[in-house]
Amino acid sequence: MILQLLLLMIAVLGASVYTLIKEEKKTGFAKGHDKFRFTLFGVLGVSLGLWFFLGSYGPWLAVAIAWAYLVFSFFR
Repeated sequence: MILQLLLLMIAVLGASVYTLIKEEKKTGFAKGHDKFRFTLFGVLGVSLGLWFFLGSYGPWLAVAIAWAYLVFSFFR
């Protein structure tokens, strides 16, 4: 469970920071931070919701979704 939580946090923070850097370069400070908060709380909320409501499959599904979003954010 600790490994799953660690993988989840790495993916969520990675996607959020990458989004922040990308959007700040493109649109400026304020919009970059808005997208950072949206990415951080959106992906974290969905992932943790799946984590708690799906039982034994939830943690790995949450980790998979967070990492998929991280990979998606690089190609967006």
